[in-house]
Amino acid sequence: HLPGGCVVSDAEAVLADTATSADVFILVGADDGAGGPGGAGGPGGAGGPGGAGGPGGAGGLGVPVGALFRLVADLRSRSVTRHCDLLVLLPQGQSEMAAMALDLGASDVVTGPVTAEELDMRVRALLRQKSRDDRMRATLREGLEAAVTDSLTGLYNRRYALPHLARMADRAAATGRDFALMVLDIDHFKRINDTHGHAAGDRVLAEVARRLQANLRGIDLVARIGGEEFLVAMPDTTFEQARATAERLRRAVNDAPFAVAGALPAAPDTIRPMPLGSTMGSTLGSTMGSTMGGPGRLTVSLSIGVALGSGGEAQGADIQALLARADTALYAAKTAGRNMVTISQTAA
Repeated sequence: HLPGGCVVSDAEAVLADTATSADVFILVGADDGAGGPGGAGGPGGAGGPGGAGGPGGAGGLGVPVGALFRLVADLRSRSVTRHCDLLVLLPQGQSEMAAMALDLGASDVVTGPVTAEELDMRVRALLRQKSRDDRMRATLREGLEAAVTDSLTGLYNRRYALPHLARMADRAAATGRDFALMVLDIDHFKRINDTHGHAAGDRVLAEVARRLQANLRGIDLVARIGGEEFLVAMPDTTFEQARATAERLRRAVNDAPFAVAGALPAAPDTIRPMPLGSTMGSTLGSTMGSTMGGPGRLTVSLSIGVALGSGGEAQGADIQALLARADTALYAAKTAGRNMVTISQTAA
């Protein structure tokens, strides 16, 4: 009787089921696959002299060593079985084959007869080690995710976003395709925190993040890079696409009120046209502040600065300059009345 989480199988059975997953696979090798003397089901097989899994395999499951090695390599290459343990049983006198099995990824190898008690102990030891390895991998994964993601919104953070931007600029330089960078800021966010509390502010941040993600392409990146500041990176994007996307993001946040307990008295919308300069090419919409959108509902707005990168001249070293242009455009949107999009078309 073997512990739970074990599969005793041959190559054909495992490879036929691409979803096969277990904690431990027991793979039985044989001198040949015909079941003759020393082969699968021969002396020393399951229930025969020598206990469970002597030379020749167990219960007719033994396969030629070459096929078994291919199976070990295949199991290690598949994501669903990559971290399982592989216990390989080989015929007696196969010490060189045992070393090769370990080199290919076997967790443990036994050559010659093995009793049921020994097999049980080896499997239990592998299960304990796998449990420790799984916990270690989970801890490492959580640590890596925490290093590059924002715990409140689930978005990537600045530490991840800046290298991503540099890689995007390098790809643009190689392909000649333009790209866009946006810096987005929630208008009067301090007022939301001061009036409704930080818990309400956190809910607003999380909902803004959700709406931004829902209105971007799969290839676009959205990150939270500051308290109420977000960044969007869009590869393969033209001027018109960037302008349309920025306006869509602005409306996605501003058009549907946020559910927040308590709110400021409603303030009238104010339209302030943005004076165009050499680096400012577009200004869209305007509303002052965060206003009441009904009982317990708050209208939130974004100011957005957009900078365009030219694929013909983009370089990773220019990312800081591109960010500065987007920040300048954002500042122009803020000073012109908020809840608007301003696009920087040329370097300052």
